Amino acid sequence: MEIRYFKDAVDARAQDDKENIIFGHAAVFYQADDPGTAYDLFGDGSVEERISDTAFDRAISESHDVRALVNHDNNMLLGRVSAGTLRLSVTETGLSYEVDVPDTQVGRDTATSLQRGDLDGSSFQFRPTKVTWIEGEEGEPDVRMIDDVEMYDVGPVTFPAFEAATSGIRADETLTEVRTSWQSWKETLAPTIEEVAEEAVETCSEDDLQDEFEQEMEYDTDCEQLSETNEVSETTEDDVERSEEVSDLEEPEFDPSRLEFLKRKLEASLM
Repeated sequence: MEIRYFKDAVDARAQDDKENIIFGHAAVFYQADDPGTAYDLFGDGSVEERISDTAFDRAISESHDVRALVNHDNNMLLGRVSAGTLRLSVTETGLSYEVDVPDTQVGRDTATSLQRGDLDGSSFQFRPTKVTWIEGEEGEPDVRMIDDVEMYDVGPVTFPAFEAATSGIRADETLTEVRTSWQSWKETLAPTIEEVAEEAVETCSEDDLQDEFEQEMEYDTDCEQLSETNEVSETTEDDVERSEEVSDLEEPEFDPSRLEFLKRKLEASLM
């Protein structure tokens, strides 16, 4: 599970003829014109996290039984979706929550702390169920886009330690999992040997391609002759001299294992 914090995102008020209401934004959607809605995931500028404006649609439509907790503490319960005392909605800003303050010590203390300004942050706990990785432009961070989540709890927090452009993840283990996921995705972006070879061939002229092919064929032939020489039990001076000549050959820069591929490309280019 992961946690995100937001400062200046919660308050409390009294409703007419009703108990106090705690309200706030547990999450803020990414806005391209607002840098404060993107989060430096690892604190080193390598990955930026954004929350999609569809991230909470399923949780709300399926009425996930989210709890309202103070500081994510199960013992400091304020409300619950299934009890009708916690209501979640999506606004242009992000995920909004509203909770009826219970007539309990926790409820009264929390409302008082909010009204005094002692509590001024919100947070939500979730598990991402759909993430899109986006490669950053040159000099820009990669992007982790949160598209869908499983919601667990929302509520006010004492220390919204990660403000504005920083996101907070509760456990180092979770951060490690996210980093591993990012690195695995990065590896899929690396070109394969076939892709590198194809790109190299595509940029060659016909003459270059012919020369490359002939070099490969010559090298391959020499290697075969060397192999046949080594299979002879009694070698002559000429055999030894030939073996030394072949062993001194410089292997072409182009990988010999790509010979068949190169041959096919050459044949196609001459058609």
